[in-house]
Parts: sequence; structure tokens; C-alpha cells
Amino acid sequence: MIQYATYKGCEIFSTAGSDSKLQYLSSLGVQHPINYTTRDFETEVKRITSGKGVDVVFDAVGGASVKKGFRSLGAGGRLICYGAANMSDKNIFGKIKAALGFGFYHPLMFMMPSKAMIGINMLKIADDKPAMIQHCLKEVIRLTGEGIFVPTIGQVFNVADIAAAHEYLEKRKSIGKVVVQWGQ
Repeated sequence: MIQYATYKGCEIFSTAGSDSKLQYLSSLGVQHPINYTTRDFETEVKRITSGKGVDVVFDAVGGASVKKGFRSLGAGGRLICYGAANMSDKNIFGKIKAALGFGFYHPLMFMMPSKAMIGINMLKIADDKPAMIQHCLKEVIRLTGEGIFVPTIGQVFNVADIAAAHEYLEKRKSIGKVVVQWGQ
């Protein structure tokens, strides 16, 4: 997503929880890397934009970060929710708490500040609009061929070590893609 936003000439804010990941974000062209463990991204976005907010927030975390993302939007801004990582690895009560953290919204909350919230489920789109997914995948292949998308391989695991690969992801150690190899 960062590589595509850079390609499109966007000013990019992004969060990470360690210095090495912040350095990686900077190397990709992120102008405003924010350490979410030491700084509140909503406060930082407002400070950097002089209170105007941003045009788009992409949220894969869910829960309370959705509310913060919504408040980080400027007029005409859009919040794109495409995941709920904060709901993984929790018992039922933790999942309920995380779900409630998303907040409750009324149409006036969108109309008055002129903001929008969109949820994306790629599996649903693939089921209902396969031509759209095909078009997007062809675009990804084209942009990869042109060198716009350059995937970073963070770690390679053998299939016998798939549990270690999951643990690596769960502990947020990864930078880039985690690859599981079958066979040689």
C-alpha cells in the first residue's frame, strides 16, 4: 500500500511499534512514520496537519484504532477498514471488548463532518465481482513488472516450521512478507 501511495505521489503517515520498523517505513518513502507505542497517531496527525486531518485512513487493526482513524480524517476523508487484527488471540470477552471498541455510528456522524467509512472484505468481492478482483490482480502484476511494487521478504520458513512462522507474525517481529516454503 505504501509503494502504491508513493507511486501516486501521496503524503504518507504510517505507524509501527519499533525503531527498526520505523526506519523501514522511512526507506519506503513514508514522510511521517509514527511509533504507536510512544506517540498517539491521532494527536500526531492533527499536529502535523495543523488540525486539518488526512484524506484517507486504511485500518487493518480495528477496535479503538477505527475511532482514532475516523477522528484523524479531514473534511471529505474516508476511513477504509479491511481487518480486525486486534480481535485475534483473544477469548470471547476480549473479542466483545474489541468489537465494542469500534464504536457505534449514526449517519449524522458522517454527514456533519463530511466523512465516510468503508469496510472491505476481499473474499466477498471475489465471490460477487470476480472480474473486479481479476482486474486488480492484473494491475498488481503490471505494477510489479514495472518495479512499482517490490515485495520485501522478511523471513522464510519451511513448512515443518509453520507454527514458528505464525508465532513470528503474532509477536509482530516481521518486516515484509513471511514466506512458508513447501519442499526444496
